[in-house]
Amino acid sequence: MSVVIDANGQLRELAPGENPRAGEVVVEFGQGAPAATDLDAQLITDDGETFDIDLDSEIASIFDQIEQGIDPTQNEEFATAAGGQNGSSPTGTGDIDRTALQTRVTTDFDTTGLESQGLSETQSLALVDIVAEIIITSEVDTTPVDDNAPEFSQASYAFSYNENRAVSDVLGTVSASDADGENVTYSITTNVTNAGGDNLFEINATSGEISLTAAGVSAFANDFELDPNVHNLVVTATEDAGLGSVQTANVNVALTELNLDDNAPEFSQASYAFSYNENRTGSDVLGTVSASDADGENVTYSITTNVTNAGGDNLFEIDATSGEISLTSAGVSAFANDFELDPNMHNLVVTATEDAGLGSVQTATVNVALTELNLDDNAPEFSQASYAFSYNENRTGSDVLGTVSASDADGENVTYSITRNVTNAGGDDLFEINASGDISLTAEGVLAFANDFELDPNVHNLEVTATEDAGLGT
Repeated sequence: MSVVIDANGQLRELAPGENPRAGEVVVEFGQGAPAATDLDAQLITDDGETFDIDLDSEIASIFDQIEQGIDPTQNEEFATAAGGQNGSSPTGTGDIDRTALQTRVTTDFDTTGLESQGLSETQSLALVDIVAEIIITSEVDTTPVDDNAPEFSQASYAFSYNENRAVSDVLGTVSASDADGENVTYSITTNVTNAGGDNLFEINATSGEISLTAAGVSAFANDFELDPNVHNLVVTATEDAGLGSVQTANVNVALTELNLDDNAPEFSQASYAFSYNENRTGSDVLGTVSASDADGENVTYSITTNVTNAGGDNLFEIDATSGEISLTSAGVSAFANDFELDPNMHNLVVTATEDAGLGSVQTATVNVALTELNLDDNAPEFSQASYAFSYNENRTGSDVLGTVSASDADGENVTYSITRNVTNAGGDDLFEINASGDISLTAEGVLAFANDFELDPNVHNLEVTATEDAGLGT
C-alpha cells in the first residue's frame, strides 16, 4: 500500500489515482511492497518530481535498538507525529503484540539526516515510526513455532537384503524431516527378536540406517534357510525439544531376506552300498542315490568315476534326475553282469550338481559300492563228457575202481549218485559212489559177476548224476 506523510507528519492512505502534493512523502510498504529493510520512500518536490529518500542510517539504528531489547516504536519523539487514526501508525499497517523483550524506554532519534534530504522533523519522525513498525512486525511474525511433527519421506518402506550379512552392512535407510527445522532422531519401537528375546535389528539414530545386531547376524534373520524370511519393523522419528513439546512419527518397514547360494548339494547318506543279482537288463535299477540343496536349487546326477570294460566303455549309468543307477548296454554283456566273471565288486563316484539359479554352481560327490550277486544259472558240469575205467577182478569193497568229477560255476556244492546201475539176479546194485565221486563195488558186487572175469559180462555201464545243492535256488 502507499501512505502519504504531509508536512505536519500526519498520515493518510494514498487513494487510487490520487497525486501527492509538493512537500509530501510517499511510502510504499505492505502487500506487494519491498521488504522492510528495503522500504521505498520518496519526497515530492515543488516541481512535482520525486526524490528517493535514503533510509539506510535509520534502518540500521532501528535494528541496533532491537538487538538491545528496545522497542523503537515507543520513542517519546514519535508522540509529536501521532494523531489517532491519522497518526504515525495508521490503521492497516498491522498490529504488533509486544513481548517481554520489547521494553518501553525513551530513545532519541537523530533525524538530521532525513531533514537534510528535505523532510520536516515531524515527517522524519513519522517515517522512522513506519519503518520501525514494519521491522518489528516482521521480527514478531517470523518467530518459529513447533506446529509440525516429523514426517517420513515415504508412507512405508520395503527393503531386500541378502542373507549372510555383517553387523556393519546397511540393509536399508529411512529418512524423516521436521518442517519446523528441528533435528530428528530414529529408533526401532517394534523389533524382531530371537528365542532369547534379543533384538535382531538396530538403527543409526542420526542417519536412519538399519542393520543387524550381533544377535541378528547369528539368527534366522540372516539365514534364508531358516524361516521366516520377511521381517516387519516399526521405526519412530522423534524431533528434539528445541521449540517446545516433542512430537514423533511412525513408519512401517518390511525387510525381505534373499537367498544366496551358500550351500552345496548334500547326499542323504555319507556313502551308498547296493547289491544286485547278475543277469540284469539295461532297464533294471541297481540302486538309487539322493541329494538335495538347502538353497532350493535343482540337483542333477552324473557318474564321475565309472567301471569300464576292456574297450573303455562305461558299464554303469545314472538317471540325471532320479539318481537311479543301472547297467549300460556294454555293462549288460560284461563281467559286471556275470558273477562267474571277476570282479564282483564295482566302485563308482557319483556327483550331484546344483543348477546355476543363484550364482556359482556347487557340487558334492559320494562313493557308491555295487556288489554283484550270484544266481543259480549254471548246472554242475563234469570234467569229462564220459568216463571209462578198467579194474582187475577180485576187488574188495574199499577199492576205488574210478573217480568222476563235476563242479558248479555258481560255486554250489555238488553231490554224486548212480542213477543207472548194474544189478544181480536179485536186483541188488553192484556199484556205489561216494561224495568224492569215487566208484567202488557194493558188498553184492564183490560176490557177483562184476568181480569175476570168468562170469560174463565183463563191461558194466553206469550213469552217474552230479547234483548241486539248493543254496542259490533250483
